[in-house]
Amino acid sequence: MDMCYDGALVLPSSYAVMDEEEMCYTEGGIAVTTVATIVGTVITIYGATYAGGTVCGKRLYHAGINTAKKWSKWKWQTRAIVIGTASRMGLAGTIAGTVFMLGLENQLYDMM
Repeated sequence: MDMCYDGALVLPSSYAVMDEEEMCYTEGGIAVTTVATIVGTVITIYGATYAGGTVCGKRLYHAGINTAKKWSKWKWQTRAIVIGTASRMGLAGTIAGTVFMLGLENQLYDMM
C-alpha cells in the first residue's frame, strides 16, 4: 500500500521508534480463553439470578398469588422495587433486576 504525504510527517513527542525485527515481538488483543471465561461468568451470574426469580415466583404462587388478577395488583410495585433497588448497583444491577423479574414472572405465569 502506497502512502503519499503532502507535507512533513509530524509524530507525537512521546513516540518510540521500532525497527521491523522488533515489531515481530509485539503482542496485542485478548485471548480466546479470556473471552470464554468472561462469557461463562456472565452466563453463570445471570443464570443464578434467573433461578432466584423462579424460586421467588414459586413462593409467591404458594403464598396466595395464584391468579393473574391477584398478580396484576402487585406486579408493577414488585417490578419497581426489584429493578429500582438493583439499579442502584449501576447497569449490571438493572440487568440483574430485569433478569430476576423475568424468572419470577415466567415461573408465576407458568404455574397459574
